[in-house]
Amino acid sequence: MHVALFLSALLLLAVGSYLAFLANVAGASVTYGAAVFCLIFVFLRDFKSFKGFGLEAELLERKIEEADKTLDQLRAITVPIAEMLFSNVARANRIGGQMPRRQRHELMERIQSELRTCGVRPEQIEKAKVDWHRFNLIDLSRPVLKPLEEAVEAFMGSELQKVGANEHTSPGIALGEAYREKVRGLRGKSSDPSLPNLVEEFIDSAIFLDDDAKRRVREEVEGPARELRHYHTHRDFLDREKWFANG
Repeated sequence: MHVALFLSALLLLAVGSYLAFLANVAGASVTYGAAVFCLIFVFLRDFKSFKGFGLEAELLERKIEEADKTLDQLRAITVPIAEMLFSNVARANRIGGQMPRRQRHELMERIQSELRTCGVRPEQIEKAKVDWHRFNLIDLSRPVLKPLEEAVEAFMGSELQKVGANEHTSPGIALGEAYREKVRGLRGKSSDPSLPNLVEEFIDSAIFLDDDAKRRVREEVEGPARELRHYHTHRDFLDREKWFANG
């Protein structure tokens, strides 16, 4: 019986992930809730009734300490499952999915609420959201790096026009390639809280930009960099409605 319920829970988790991929927020939330409910039946064998999703718990034979231990085991199993769920939600619109940012955020909050109802600690929930934060930081870093990429490509375009048809390189092109590589390196630092400072250092050191060009790039970077810093500090968006409207 317990094996069948456990397998049912795994199946429900898979179905929930598929529904989330299809942007069916309501169906995914209900399916995830049913999966957790099955896990409760699997692991709370010592209860005639139990508290979770509003039901009252009553011990049959074991002591309260044993019941607490069982609950801790359930919560411990819930955390890696939650990590998988948050990861699926974060990836929902990246490989052919059609779930807007607002719906992904609502689904994340519903899963988070259910975990809190089950007694999962805030720090455990935050740990499970590692992929959620990682992908958000990648998205937030793109508008920070975009002005740098555009400036480098504009410089490369002008340098390519200077060389003849039979020439493939020049000091200017080599310089542009070096700065291209620097931008690629910054792309891999989206989870680094120091990224805005590294971008500022990039602009300061960009010898292919004059002072006016540097000022324009800084102005373009300023707003997105502020949003990126806020997320690194607070693990939330500076302006949710603006974020939802852009994706």
